[in-house]
Amino acid sequence: MHLINWRSPRCGWWLWATFLIVLTASVAIDPLGRMGVTPVYREAAANWWAQQDLYSPGIHGFQYLPLSAIFFTPVTWLPFLVGEEVWRWLGVVLLAWGVWRLCRLAAPKGPSSLFVLVTVLTIPTAMDAAQIGQANLLFASLLLHATADVAGRRWGAAAVALSLLVAVKPFGLVMVLLVAALYSPLRWYLAGGLTAVLASPFFFGPTAYVLAQYHWALVKLLVSSRPGPGRWADLASLLWAAGGHPSDAMMTGVRLAAAVGALALSWRAVHRCGEPRASILTLAVTATYLMLCNPRTQENSYVMLGPVVALFTAWALLVDRRRWAAALLLVVCVGLGFHRAFSVLPNYWLQPLVALIFAGYLVYITLANRLPADSFLPGFRVSSPQFPSTDCS
Repeated sequence: MHLINWRSPRCGWWLWATFLIVLTASVAIDPLGRMGVTPVYREAAANWWAQQDLYSPGIHGFQYLPLSAIFFTPVTWLPFLVGEEVWRWLGVVLLAWGVWRLCRLAAPKGPSSLFVLVTVLTIPTAMDAAQIGQANLLFASLLLHATADVAGRRWGAAAVALSLLVAVKPFGLVMVLLVAALYSPLRWYLAGGLTAVLASPFFFGPTAYVLAQYHWALVKLLVSSRPGPGRWADLASLLWAAGGHPSDAMMTGVRLAAAVGALALSWRAVHRCGEPRASILTLAVTATYLMLCNPRTQENSYVMLGPVVALFTAWALLVDRRRWAAALLLVVCVGLGFHRAFSVLPNYWLQPLVALIFAGYLVYITLANRLPADSFLPGFRVSSPQFPSTDCS
């Protein structure tokens, strides 16, 4: 009798397939799920082709650029249930592929061991976004693919992924600006990609209508950037839970300071460490910043951070054998994926708390030169021009 080889990539892919099967059945039973968001996307797509306003007053409703409404249109051509399933399959498949690419990036000669553990730790953070059809699933996938392409110096592919980030969710601009500041060869590619994202709606609607939608999109984003305390899982909610009452001005200052810190941390990694560690750290810094500093971070948004923490956990447990780090990061993973298990009532403080712990871990390993070792797996060393074995010192 053969035992299951957990190091085999097949084990990881079977886990993703099982997740997809369970998700498919769940959506078939209840297509809109708990707080399903796809009706918002469907309404935006219909409004676009009817040349109606995409944006409603207030902080709720369609929050994205006009191109997002166009992107979702093919889903609306399918029978309702099929469209709901296909939309979720797209996100899950791209996320699984992104996790595989991330593991190959971290361990190019032996990604299998990492892949299974990273998959196990990632899926719980993806469940909510997949169930309700949130675009956060697609956004998280694009983050992973963009990281793999930046590390591999595939500038054109990286620009496509990063530009699509902005199309899916405008705050993708955070990753775009950070990467543009760190990797100069990518800047012209990004300029072309972002121009295409902004210009493409003019091919699908009258100029006056498209310009009006961009105006209302800006108004919507400005209003939505101040949602006030509520069902958000960001740093402000953590401060409120701790008894503080941060003002908008104070949080703006905190976010600006955090942005400077994120740039400085990533700059150090890029200029003092080799790839792929620099790109992966940049991904980790970006995802952590978005979770803590985006005033509209939701519980299901943490699918963006889940794969990153999972990879660092696998690194600590399987590669560097740092038990204290592995234990700490496992706690972070549990907090991200199972936060509801720790409270009967909704809580919006646990996920930002463990994200803040992870932020501290990133600062420590970067400043103390404790990024994962060049020997990504026991018995393997990376020695190619694409992945130089440069110490962080």
